[in-house]
Amino acid sequence: MENNMNQDGSPTPHTISTHEGSKVGPIIGVVIIILVLLLGVLYFWGQRVDQATQDNVDEIQAMEDDLSSVESDLDTELASLEAELDADFTGTE
Repeated sequence: MENNMNQDGSPTPHTISTHEGSKVGPIIGVVIIILVLLLGVLYFWGQRVDQATQDNVDEIQAMEDDLSSVESDLDTELASLEAELDADFTGTE
């Protein structure tokens, strides 16, 4: 085995390891963080779209209820108008 110590007991310069060429770890970390943030954004965006869709469905249902109410009112008015016209033509009230 090679002795990597100077005479004073300090390590020789070539035994100190540096990781200058190893940049894969930080890149992987950044990619993971970006993916997690992206998934979070997509989740909350999906929730907002679902809520907006549900609000639209509720609004359409309310409009349909209003239309059916108007239709039933028109049917009632039309029936009473027909009754009045029949009474006027037959001469009875």
